[in-house]
Formats: sequence, C-alpha cells, structure tokens
Amino acid sequence: MSDSDVRAASARWPAEAGETSWDRLTRLRQWRDELETVIQADMPAAAKEARRHGVRAADLARAWGVSVARISQVAPVRAKRAE
Repeated sequence: MSDSDVRAASARWPAEAGETSWDRLTRLRQWRDELETVIQADMPAAAKEARRHGVRAADLARAWGVSVARISQVAPVRAKRAE
C-alpha cells in the first residue's frame, strides 16, 4: 500500500469529535473484529455460490486475500464422508 493509499484510507475513517488517536484505533479494531466474525460466518455460502457461478477458487482467493486452501477448507468441493 503506497503512502497515498494509506492517507486516503485514513481519511475515509476519521476520528470522531473529541476522540483520541488510541480511542479511534480501539474503535476501528472492534469494527474489524466484528467484520471478521461476519466474514468467517458468511464465507462458506459465498464460496459455494461463487463456484456455482463459475468463479474459480484462485480468482476468489485473490479477491478475498486468502489462500486457495482456505477456500477449499470452508467450502469443500467434495462432501465429507460419514464414517
């Protein structure tokens, strides 16, 4: 990420009135944790839907910033056998 990208991203998430820098970071990290929880919960269904629409696992992994192995882990192509 270039310096201009960092400045642009920071401008999109400004501090609230009277908020200290550490309060802002705490707020942003809490949002990130909440988003990560939602992302993890929705990832299997999204991966399966993408597969049905012909999106390759490599393309999906690149878009999501994860590995192909992660895509395969959350949405396996083959059903697991009950043993």
